Amino acid sequence: MNIPKELTTVTPVSKAVALVLFISLPIVGFIFGMNYQAGSYDNLFKPAPAPEPIACTMDAKSVPTVPLSVVFPLTVSLKCAPLLQ
Repeated sequence: MNIPKELTTVTPVSKAVALVLFISLPIVGFIFGMNYQAGSYDNLFKPAPAPEPIACTMDAKSVPTVPLSVVFPLTVSLKCAPLLQ
């Protein structure tokens, strides 16, 4: 495929356009990003609601009774009692 020489020649106008785009696009992107962040900042960093206080009771501190049985070559049966009574 042969491309015409007019499309591949670097001219002073193409250099100027490249320079303007090289300088302006990062600035425009930065300004756009600052405006976008300013609009979405409120939605990102809302304070979390305060958790409800948990009452410290003996029910919260005790360990429930858990039946445990293992059957392999031998049979082991264990019934755990609450630790804090």
